[in-house]
Amino acid sequence: MNKNNIFGERLRKLMAYKGMRLKDVSKQTGKAVSTVSTWVNGQIPSDAIVQEHLAELLGVDRRYLIYGEGESLIFSNENIEHRKGSLLEEIDVFYNNILTRAKNHKGGLEHFLIELKRHFPSDLYR
Repeated sequence: MNKNNIFGERLRKLMAYKGMRLKDVSKQTGKAVSTVSTWVNGQIPSDAIVQEHLAELLGVDRRYLIYGEGESLIFSNENIEHRKGSLLEEIDVFYNNILTRAKNHKGGLEHFLIELKRHFPSDLYR
């Protein structure tokens, strides 16, 4: 069995464990049901942010979800809160670096705003 088939199988099992259907994952990730279906069939999302969001949604470590490495256990609420804190810090640093670079380039802020709206529509996390 190849890596992608293992990913799809792992994803199916975690979704079943959490009682989630394709449309539940679709709504939570902001991706189309057809996209989630490709994941269940073994296509690994190429975007690391999507991978991390999917892993968090399912309560596992990203490395376990994608590569089968690390802990396979569902995280406790305490672990999830710790991970959220770490992720928020990482996102804050990443965001500030991009914003600083955008400020230093002509038209950079407009491009930055367009990209933010494209990747993070206002209704994504409702």
